[in-house]
Amino acid sequence: MKANSILRMTLLPVLFLACSSDLEADLVGEDVVDKELARPEMPPTKAVPMRPHLLVTAEKIDGLLSLAELRTAIKSGHSKKLWETMLALADAEVSSDPIPGGPRDWADVHAAGIRLLRLSLTSLVLGEPAGHPYRDAALEQLDCLFDPDCGWPNWHSGWHLGVGINEKEFWLRHGMFCRDIGLAYDWLYSSLTPAQRQTIIDGLNVYVFPQYHFSATGGGYAGAFNRRDNIKANNLGGAAILGMSLGQDHSDSQYLVDMAGDPSYNKYSESFGRMPHHAYGNGVYGPEGSPNESVGYSN
Repeated sequence: MKANSILRMTLLPVLFLACSSDLEADLVGEDVVDKELARPEMPPTKAVPMRPHLLVTAEKIDGLLSLAELRTAIKSGHSKKLWETMLALADAEVSSDPIPGGPRDWADVHAAGIRLLRLSLTSLVLGEPAGHPYRDAALEQLDCLFDPDCGWPNWHSGWHLGVGINEKEFWLRHGMFCRDIGLAYDWLYSSLTPAQRQTIIDGLNVYVFPQYHFSATGGGYAGAFNRRDNIKANNLGGAAILGMSLGQDHSDSQYLVDMAGDPSYNKYSESFGRMPHHAYGNGVYGPEGSPNESVGYSN
């Protein structure tokens, strides 16, 4: 894939994640699970190849954009305009408060997630010590997401809870935040202390992993992982990105990856990609990673 195409795939989702509506109708009834599945043994974790390694790589790998290439690309042309736009937004966010939960609808989650991504990527590109203010602002947003007093007692919208989604379940907001936190964790990793990384892990152990296992073992609706629509792509895909990011830092990380790609782990469906309505070869993605859903649901 050409470098400019890779660059667009890296920066554009951060700057301009497309607005899309949740597929929120017809959530109750057919997805109720009446038999809880046994929790499987967690597969061994895998060490990440480098930091960063998601979308932007510390070392050059054919077909992927290295951090050095990204830093060079933003010095001229359209990439420079994208960078200047993102940097101006990040500069304003450094001095602003984290985005609170409010009703925890799509707009809240999207705004908090894109702020986290923008600050984390800016910190990565600028490096140390110039990136530290952006890193610190990103950590403040993460702290807020794990704090009931900051408006995030859970990651469910009131609408979803109102139509029967159990607060214990893993649902659309979880998938969105898993994607964003996964990328941010990878991009910030080298600038974080072990204690700061552990604080993020501790938050995930409250807001993500109990809900994931509750849904994965049939403790509510199977729809979190088997609905043949963007709910499945959002949830399994977002969690898989988080798993790839955490690597050996969490004992359940590889399970999140395997659930998205290995049918032996996902008891509800054949595999992540086999959704009949998807256009490209019965898969979610095209030959160069192009999703057949809107960017916000592509994961």
